Parts: sequence; C-alpha cells; structure tokens
Amino acid sequence: MLNVLIIEDHPMMVEAYKNTLESSFSKKIDVKFDVGFNCEQAFRIIIGNILKYDIAIIDVILPSYNEKKLNSGLDIITLIRDNNPACKIMILTSHYEVFVLSNLIDEIKPDALLVKSDFSPEDFLTAFNNTLKGEMFYSHTIHLALKKIKMIKSDLDIINRQIILLLSKGILTKNIPNFINISLSSVDKRKAYIKTFFDIENGTDEDIIINARKFGFI
Repeated sequence: MLNVLIIEDHPMMVEAYKNTLESSFSKKIDVKFDVGFNCEQAFRIIIGNILKYDIAIIDVILPSYNEKKLNSGLDIITLIRDNNPACKIMILTSHYEVFVLSNLIDEIKPDALLVKSDFSPEDFLTAFNNTLKGEMFYSHTIHLALKKIKMIKSDLDIINRQIILLLSKGILTKNIPNFINISLSSVDKRKAYIKTFFDIENGTDEDIIINARKFGFI
C-alpha cells in the first residue's frame, strides 16, 4: 500500500498528477490518494485521518483557512510534519524568483522541489520515485536558481542584504546605523554598491526596493 496526499487548488493538475502516477505503478502496488484543494480541506484530512502518508505533494499557493491560521502550503507542510514526520514532502510551485526558491530550500528543506513551468511528466515521476527512495530532486529552474544565488550572495554580502531589508521596512538611511553596527558613511558606500549591482546608479531607495523584489531579496 502506498498512501499519497495531494494538496493542490487546481483540479486539473491533481488529475494530471494522479494519472501520471497511476500509469507508472505496477499492479502489485495498491495506491490510495487523498486530495485537498485548500488549506481547510488539507487540515481536515491531516487531523481527521489516522492514515499515515508516505509522500505528500503540496502546492505553495493555496486558499487559506483563517480559523486555524493556515495561509499557504508551507503551513500545511508544518502540519504534516507535526502529525506525520516520516512523510516525504514534494513541493510544486509557480514561484521562480531566485531568493524565494532558495528560501524554500533553506527554511522548508523539502525532499523534492519543482517549478511548475519547467518539469515534464517524466521529471515528475523521477522526482516522486527519488523522493520515495530518500533522494532529493530539484527541477531545472531550481538548479539554476541555486547557482545564481551563490553568485549573488558572493556579490551582496549579509550586510548589504540587511540594508536592503531595512530600507524595505521604511527605515531611513540615516537611522540604519542604529540597526547595523556600521557608520553612516559605510551605509552610503554600500548603498552605492547596491545601486551599481542593480544597474540603477542614479536610483532612489524605492528603486532599490523595487529591484530587490524582482530578484526575490524581499
């Protein structure tokens, strides 16, 4: 028996995942699918079911369940791990922003991470099978994102990224030394470097924030 949980808000995607998996299973494998289309349904399935899942296929963006403060697939993953820690996690996402993908890996540590726009049915099957075997799988965009994040982090160190984050929170340049142990002149020099990095030498703080969002920094 293989128990599979799918939480995805697009019914056609759910059917595609099920059909792809069912067509690959041998007749010796009895597969049970449980499906939810939003956070509320996911909550009721996970909490109300004594069945333990071997693998969960989760979309990141899901209709929320405000009563239980479940706002996305990431909250559902936490719920699964609290109730079924042995369950393998496959994340399927429409996000392609470099830092968003990097943060998903760093913070969630899924067994598989795929960007919806760049995987084939064969990739999906490989990811599923690798995950069951305890092997990680990242789709093509993820590998490119990890390479890019490595280059970006080497160019924009943690202090520069902290400055960007503070600016995005509305902190004025003159007040940044109150949050980071550097001088105001150092802040100005680093801001100039950040603008050069984003190719906005004559840009404003708002331009920094806009470009930082494009890159997925904030």
